[in-house]
This record gives sequence, structure tokens and C-alpha cells, in this order.
Amino acid sequence: MTLNMKTVDEIKNLFSFADYSVFAAMLCISTAIGLYYALKDRKNVSNKEFLTANKSLSMFPVAMSLLASFQSSVTILGYPAEMFYRGTQFWAVMISGAMASIIAAEIFLPVYYKLQFTSVNKYLEERFKSERVRLAVSLSFLLCTIPYMGVVLYGPSLALGSVTPISVSTSVLIVGSICTLYTSIVR
Repeated sequence: MTLNMKTVDEIKNLFSFADYSVFAAMLCISTAIGLYYALKDRKNVSNKEFLTANKSLSMFPVAMSLLASFQSSVTILGYPAEMFYRGTQFWAVMISGAMASIIAAEIFLPVYYKLQFTSVNKYLEERFKSERVRLAVSLSFLLCTIPYMGVVLYGPSLALGSVTPISVSTSVLIVGSICTLYTSIVR
């Protein structure tokens, strides 16, 4: 039995015209969706109304939004690899994550809802009567999130770079630019 091992150059040519078309369409559709919702009625809506939808959404769209926001390349590419590498021990991570979500939903969110806060930062500012606390927590969040976003962009860029001649740097710049474009539109 012989294994048919392909060289790196052969693998890089696996993307066909149809693959590139689907990839380009996905980037264009993602950009269009982001731009549409960034511009739709935002001039007539306050920040609080925009962030909470006036508390008019049912549980299903909110749950789907939360589910989508927790999905990333780390989840899609990393979790199967972790499960393969570590075995069933990885279930401990999954179970503890589910328990943390339930605790947050049952203990913390009702407090924020009752006080009509849209973020934990606002709660901490009010709780400790200090804008510096809010600033410190915001800075801490940024210091954790910015490196994570780099990993989230790097994972699929590395995968894309292994099957196309597109470099990892170019892929990071393309996807990062599209995300930056529709998340930074000011109303």
C-alpha cells in the first residue's frame, strides 16, 4: 500500500475557480450584510436601542446571536483538534463553559436587566462610583481581546494559505479590513 503524498505546491493549487468564486462571494456577502445593518435606521436609533433592540426580541434570535458571537475560527478549527489530542478530557472545558453560561444568565444578567445597564463596565462604574474602574476594566478587556482577535484571524488565514497561493499576511489583511470596515461605521 503506497500513500499518495502531495507536495506543498500541489496542495496550493487545490483551489479551483469555483472555490475562489465561493470564497469571494462569502466575503462580499459578509461585507454587504455588515454594511446593510450598520447603515439601516441607525440615524434614528439611540445606542441603547441599537444594543438592546428595545428589549423586543424573543429568546430565539437572542440565543442565535449569542451562539454566533461565540463561534470563531478557534472554535471551528481548534476544538476538533483539541478533542483528538486530549481525548474526552476536553469535555470538562465544554461542561464548565456551559455551567458558567447558566450561572451568568441566572445570577448576573437579571441584575443588569433590572438596572437597565447594557454592559458590565457601566455596572462597575456605578457600583464603585468611579470612572477609573470602568476605564481599567475596559482596558483589561482590550488587552485580552486584541491578541485573541489576532489568533482568530490567523487560524483561517493559515488554513487558506495552505491550499491557495494567497499569503497568510494578505489573507489577514483582507478579512481584517472587511471586519474593520463594517464594525467601524459611525452613525
